[in-house]
Amino acid sequence: MLSTVSEQTLASLDRSEVRMILADQEPGHHITSEKEPPNATGAGPAPDGGVRAWLVAAGAASVFFCTLGLANSFGTFEEYYLTHQLKGNTASAISWIGSLQSFLQFFSGMLGGPLFDRFGAQVFWPSAIAYIFALMMLSLCKTYWEAMLVQGVLMGLVMGFLQIPAFAAVSQYFDKKRAGALGLAVAGSSIGGVIMPIILSKGFNGSSLGFGWTVRVVAFVMLPFMGLSCVAIKSRVPPRKTHFFLLAPYKQPRFILLFTALFFMFIGMFTPMFYLTTYATTQGMSATLAGYLLALVNAASTFGRIVPGVLADKYGRFNTFAIGGVTTGILVFCMTNATNNAGLIVYAIFFGFCSGAIVSGASATFSSCPDNPQDIGTYMGMGMAISGLGALVGPPINGAILARYGGYFECCMFSGAMGVFGGLIAFAAKLTTKEGLLGLLESRWAPRSGGAETPSSGSSSTRLGLLSPSEELSRLRKIVARLKWKLPFLAEGYRLATQREAPAEVVAHAEIMFKLDFHEYYALLERALVHLLGVFGIAVSAAPKNAHGMGLHRYHANVIEALEARSSPLRGVFKTGDRLRQLRRAKELRNRWKTADLSQEDIKGDEFGFARNDRVSGLESYDLEKILADIFDALEDGYQLAETHAAQTDMSRSSQSQGAESEIDWDFIVDAMDWEAV
Repeated sequence: MLSTVSEQTLASLDRSEVRMILADQEPGHHITSEKEPPNATGAGPAPDGGVRAWLVAAGAASVFFCTLGLANSFGTFEEYYLTHQLKGNTASAISWIGSLQSFLQFFSGMLGGPLFDRFGAQVFWPSAIAYIFALMMLSLCKTYWEAMLVQGVLMGLVMGFLQIPAFAAVSQYFDKKRAGALGLAVAGSSIGGVIMPIILSKGFNGSSLGFGWTVRVVAFVMLPFMGLSCVAIKSRVPPRKTHFFLLAPYKQPRFILLFTALFFMFIGMFTPMFYLTTYATTQGMSATLAGYLLALVNAASTFGRIVPGVLADKYGRFNTFAIGGVTTGILVFCMTNATNNAGLIVYAIFFGFCSGAIVSGASATFSSCPDNPQDIGTYMGMGMAISGLGALVGPPINGAILARYGGYFECCMFSGAMGVFGGLIAFAAKLTTKEGLLGLLESRWAPRSGGAETPSSGSSSTRLGLLSPSEELSRLRKIVARLKWKLPFLAEGYRLATQREAPAEVVAHAEIMFKLDFHEYYALLERALVHLLGVFGIAVSAAPKNAHGMGLHRYHANVIEALEARSSPLRGVFKTGDRLRQLRRAKELRNRWKTADLSQEDIKGDEFGFARNDRVSGLESYDLEKILADIFDALEDGYQLAETHAAQTDMSRSSQSQGAESEIDWDFIVDAMDWEAV
């Protein structure tokens, strides 16, 4: 209660401990009471380039080279299994090994994504060791169930603990160029898909190495790449401290449509991956040359991941993802029309290019769903986990169709229809964006200079352009100093206004004074938010929304709208928990109490659940401790983002904000204290 902490300046608020208010304001340190040094790879706007960012992308490419690159080579394994150690099993039964691996490499991301959000790049070391161990165990497998447990289960699980964190790490370092960067990273799987089938086909069919040593050679080839990924990949944002699993994504129509679309695309796209090699041998192609078809598919998919990724950053991530699904489905329809060596080679190239846009496109669209970059790994993991069911059921269904009808035409008709259907669902997901189906995804929300993003029209925020980030940060510190100074007096006023043993007229007068004090205190809080936004180049306008110029005090609503705008770098901070709602509650109380008078009591409830009558329920009913605690927590997290951003974008002037505070330095507070005038 405020009444019990007047001497502690709200230190007893155990929900948040109001760390920013209680902290010492020492130059060069965070506002936090822990005095944590700035994190060099901490939060803030994504750098969209630089040595550190591209090292992370290179590390992610190494991960995909070793994992998805080998998974894309399962057709070579299946062709060998059918004629050697597993020749007593049907194609459908053997395909379950690859489909289970493909499913688990996405499904285990349900754990891998949240683990990365909580522990960062630490998840890569044990996962890399386990993956190399699994390959060594695969080289010893002789029976169907041994191959199923090692290649299908163990390798599939470990792949998910490597791939989904790699997706999330790249997404943390890139925003405007995210689709292109993810395309470059996933292109590592295409390069692996070129090299691995050649190594496997040559080792299985064209040398005396045999199955065991061929797989061991592959493991030794992967060792340096896995080592590079462990060293190069670093998390940029602080670890997430909230729930391990998040339920909010499954309430978002966009997220639901995206994983549904990818589910059907997976059913369709894996058919050529699994059966193109065996189909080619039925058309007279030699086993060695047929083994190279997957290498061609993956070579073409290198360009299919990079080129659509670059185009996606310009023309829309949802658009390229959906088009990739539709064109891949159409090409699956056409597989049986390739009946000679030349036709099969051309088909492999076209299919590889179009299908390459699916996985990289899906990762880019999934990463656009969360508001907080600390949740990207969890969103990707949960989305890929459900989508991976398509990779699980697709190949066995096609194997059963193949066994039933004895040909590949029916398989291609089924899988092609699934791919096209998935692409159409992805177009439906585009409808959930602000631009709708016909607009371009980023056309109206294009990034502006200085790292700030604003809507093209009707916005309450624009590029400030007057103060540097470090100057805005300096003003934010000064406002926080004022908040810290005034807080004990606000707490004392609350204590006087809630002491029921005092005479009624004394309590009534104290209550009016407290309400007026709270109104003034909110003005300072709001001013802190304005300068926090200013660090990111976002200015708040007093312009009303409607065409009639109504809304005398629209400024106060515009501050909140600027914070929660999808383009705001602070959106994730204020959308966490109940913070934004508590800020709105504080603004509502500010509006009520600006002319506090006993003759003007509130007599009705509202959407925030405030009491119908202050005098009946007392100030305690407003739970002011919770309101202020949530707001201070948001300011604390927002300050850390702002400090990192200022250090990245304005290093040459940052030292100026740490100097002595002269009387002139504080004039900006006096210049705009009349908040009713704006």
